[in-house]
Amino acid sequence: MTPDGKPATPFSTKNRETNQDLKPGEDYFQISYEEDILNWLEECRKQASNYPLVRETIVQYINLIRNLTQQNPSNKMSEEIVNAVLRDNNKEYFEAFCAIRNAEQGIKAMILADLTKKLTAVGAKLGLECNFEFFDIYGAKEQGCYFSTEAMRSRNLNIAYQNRENQFRDWTFGFCQIKLEDQSLQNPMDLDRLRSVYENVIDKVQSFPPWWLACSNAFYPYWNDETFSDIHYGTFVDEFATLLEKHVRVAKESGLA
Repeated sequence: MTPDGKPATPFSTKNRETNQDLKPGEDYFQISYEEDILNWLEECRKQASNYPLVRETIVQYINLIRNLTQQNPSNKMSEEIVNAVLRDNNKEYFEAFCAIRNAEQGIKAMILADLTKKLTAVGAKLGLECNFEFFDIYGAKEQGCYFSTEAMRSRNLNIAYQNRENQFRDWTFGFCQIKLEDQSLQNPMDLDRLRSVYENVIDKVQSFPPWWLACSNAFYPYWNDETFSDIHYGTFVDEFATLLEKHVRVAKESGLA
């Protein structure tokens, strides 16, 4: 296995015991990181859509391989854009580039507005009331989406997906309190049951007192341009729906929904 699939050297294909050369395609097979391993990981990523922590780990490995094998599409695209903008010494190309650059925040605002509609439909299908706070396209902390039933609200509980840091960072998905002064879910047995069911159904449980009672930060924890692309063109909404459905299951099995 090599980065680019180049043929093995005679030294590495020599059988040390018999002093015979190993035959490619018979005694060994040539595979590469840039094609074989990358394609395999891409398929693994699709299969891991129901396991956020595994999926994020695979995505990080994919990005590492792309960088090591010089397959970063962003770098190539940036070079092509630079050449196109400055081509023919045409001022109109540069002005067009500036117009597109200035539209970035508007594009992100539209993507978030569309996401709100899609996630509202997802929540409604699961019988959840939805509340959204995508109020800042620059990623101010503590914005996101919140889902609950009447029974959950009576226990001061909702299912939330919220960024705990600025610039769309540290997104957390799980169960959090609605109001800190409300002590409706302070019974240690209720909390233990919630966290136990959470680990059985979803993932290793985390908590960030006083707000977050049972949660994970494995689902798109740090947003970037690729995240906005996944939201609009990719599988973000489908993966979100699957994870939200699991949270509803946890709430029901914990006796809180």
